[in-house]
Amino acid sequence: MLYSLPALLLAFASQPEPCPEPIVCPTCPVLPEEATCQAGDGRRRLALASTNEYLTAPRDHVFTPEHMSNPSAYEPARQTCAMVKTGYDMHCCNASAEEPFNPVSTITDFNCFVEAGAHIVHAEGFSGAKIDSLLTASECTHHDPLFNWQLSPRHPEGDFCYVGSFDGLNAMPILGNGMMQTMATGKSYMRTFINTEIRGQVGAQSAQWAISTSEDKGGFGELPPAPEDILIMHGAMEQFADLDRETLEVVNGGQTVKKVFTARGFPYNTVIPPTATSEAAYTIVKKHSDLHINVKNSLKNPDGTYTVVTEPNEPFCPASPLDPVPEGTDLRFCGLYGHCGSKISYKHEYSYTVDGVPAYGAAEGVGSEDEFVLVAQEGGASFNPPAGSSPSAPTGTVQILDVRRGHWYQLPHLSVGTIEMAFTISTGHPDYIAIGIEDYGDSSCGSGWTVWLGKKDKTSPHFLDRNGLGINQGRLYRFVAANGETDMATFVNWPASGAFEYPQVDLPGTLEPIDAMFDGRYGEFEDGYEWTRPSTNCAMTVSGKTPLRMTGVSKQEWGGTNPDKPNQWAIAETGLGNTKTTDGEPKWDKSTLPLGSDRASTLIFLEAEFKAALDALDGVAVLSTGGVASRNGSPLPESISAKVYHVMADQVVMGPQREAGLSYVDSLYWGKGDNVFFAEDSNAPGGYNIAGIYNLETRKTVTIAGAIGDDNVKFNNVANVPAGSIDRRSDQELTGWFDASASLTCDVDASTGTCSPQEMYDTQTSKHMILNNQMKGYGEGCMDYGFYYTAQMMYIAIPEFDWATTTLAAPTPEGSRRRKLELAEKKKFEKQPRRRKLFEECTEDLEGAWTDDDEFQECQLH
Repeated sequence: MLYSLPALLLAFASQPEPCPEPIVCPTCPVLPEEATCQAGDGRRRLALASTNEYLTAPRDHVFTPEHMSNPSAYEPARQTCAMVKTGYDMHCCNASAEEPFNPVSTITDFNCFVEAGAHIVHAEGFSGAKIDSLLTASECTHHDPLFNWQLSPRHPEGDFCYVGSFDGLNAMPILGNGMMQTMATGKSYMRTFINTEIRGQVGAQSAQWAISTSEDKGGFGELPPAPEDILIMHGAMEQFADLDRETLEVVNGGQTVKKVFTARGFPYNTVIPPTATSEAAYTIVKKHSDLHINVKNSLKNPDGTYTVVTEPNEPFCPASPLDPVPEGTDLRFCGLYGHCGSKISYKHEYSYTVDGVPAYGAAEGVGSEDEFVLVAQEGGASFNPPAGSSPSAPTGTVQILDVRRGHWYQLPHLSVGTIEMAFTISTGHPDYIAIGIEDYGDSSCGSGWTVWLGKKDKTSPHFLDRNGLGINQGRLYRFVAANGETDMATFVNWPASGAFEYPQVDLPGTLEPIDAMFDGRYGEFEDGYEWTRPSTNCAMTVSGKTPLRMTGVSKQEWGGTNPDKPNQWAIAETGLGNTKTTDGEPKWDKSTLPLGSDRASTLIFLEAEFKAALDALDGVAVLSTGGVASRNGSPLPESISAKVYHVMADQVVMGPQREAGLSYVDSLYWGKGDNVFFAEDSNAPGGYNIAGIYNLETRKTVTIAGAIGDDNVKFNNVANVPAGSIDRRSDQELTGWFDASASLTCDVDASTGTCSPQEMYDTQTSKHMILNNQMKGYGEGCMDYGFYYTAQMMYIAIPEFDWATTTLAAPTPEGSRRRKLELAEKKKFEKQPRRRKLFEECTEDLEGAWTDDDEFQECQLH
């Protein structure tokens, strides 16, 4: 059933006095017998095997999404007079004839709650890439009724409907055996994991879901929780979609997170014993104040005294999803918050050979002991820190999903701040794990290169300890330049090193542990301990060195590991063009930068010799004098040899009507063959935010796709789907690159329900890619059913490129033969409607927060 519109609207607004019966309708329009469907029966997607077969498959390899029991996109669009009357009563009674209202979510919901896959794709493919839509926010699919307690009551009962915006994107092969909320068909599927970069809000567009607070109910393979054990959540969620591997149809979906666990096993803001395991340190979330978003820092006062906070923030959150929300309620504190980048880890994911040789280090046992997804929490609770003090809360952190159990853990010991991305890096050693962390950092110091190194306890019954992620099992390392340089741009000689002809040389350094470890307390304390966003970002190393930083700028985005040599990784240095001098002034006149903009950015490539440093610790059980250890006493390396060995040739022309350069690079994925997929999140220079592939060996870039910008001639009221969801002009963004080829083609083992690490590597081709588009239609049309803003998950078939000879490579400025627009055409282009860019209409502080109280209506942090 579909919840009635009056019940829906009562949750968000008070109704005016109803019109007297009957409503007089002097000139009723005649409704047509048939209405045009959004997607007719002729719409089909071809089977997948290889790119060529995808394009040439016979027509009997087709799919039509299952009809919804509610409104279907494959049937005539109808509406009842009763719903039209309700819409009139709610919005037009006693109003002037010119009064506007939203007809989609009020009386015309036939294009909401339709089948997954019904909408056409909303991004443009270049260089021969073929793009198709897989899933669009507001579309629905089959849902296991055992988990209906997690559904929003504003959505059709028994169907799972997807909430935007989509950001981080991952995939794994999975067996349909009825476990992990799969359909018990015996077939193999591709399960995608979809982040939502959102936060709780008061408004019809705000998303809501639920978790279980019961230890033994609500998880995979468990009975549903009792009503009193269900906690209503607002804001970010991690959704899954199971796709048929032949037709790419989304056949099943739901929430991946069943229960949430936080580091509240000991009294709040007290020291956790160094010997404590995660079994003692972590407890299940029972109430909203248990969530990391509600952590409150202890503070050093201006007079030198300390205010120790002994209780976390206790927000007001509605007990029922349809309860009225009192004025002044801040639903950001009532759930998870701002999920940005993410990275899946398969069990022992780096235990494979490349051309018969171990990828890096050992060939067995390397990587995580369980399957998990690392998810970044971008920002958080320090919206208004007290004047003259450190932030009142540690904002974001790294989070992790135990894929097989649906358990979600928040990891404050892996850094606090605005976290954009966390991803695994191979240590080459079966006893240790490394996590790369892309943290904005703090503008008083700047973004740096951080790695968590932890020792696994493979015999532990607890998920975190098995994977070396317990609070007491590891510590944070930062990159230190061998030549003593502390400014990132100077160290890599950027922007000069971004020129196509620039010779690449190794720039040596070390990874060294910082002089700080999380002990269970948040904030500043009289004994000198600190754990805040500035303290973790500005910390010196144990040896007293200053780590390398993006001076004065807190702005870096995603990272990714090289599958062919997984001790190498790349980082999207988004804010590099904003680098400051030590006096806080811009390092460059922005007119001298690529694109003539301080949004100029690049990719930087690193390598570290973890294996040699860790081998030296084999057999060492006790910390030597002056050595380095985790809190539980396990010895760790004092330094790890590392280097920067490549800087992207970013100064090429990647699209029409734009200058050479890469603008605010964001999403990043490293595929096989030294091919790095990237995407921009910027002001769409030339009309598009570009997504492309960079090949390290040839230093060439090929543009693959574009998301339309707000000043593109194609940006209009049908540039968002579903229809009617546009609310303002906003640059769209491609994000979430992921290689789906292995998840679509590997041979799933019936005994394990997945594929071996070797087969996962062997079947990766980087030809079957998935990618999201954040279209950013917000709070209009179908989005008013709790779908936040418009987004789409897409499939991209990548052509084969001969990098040595391709004519599709982005040209250098000197080699460009771009056809210039004639003057009249240029003036016509410039007359297209253009909104003021974010840096003109919003004030963004360098901590990654907006000064406008209503941060999303005018601006969005990415």
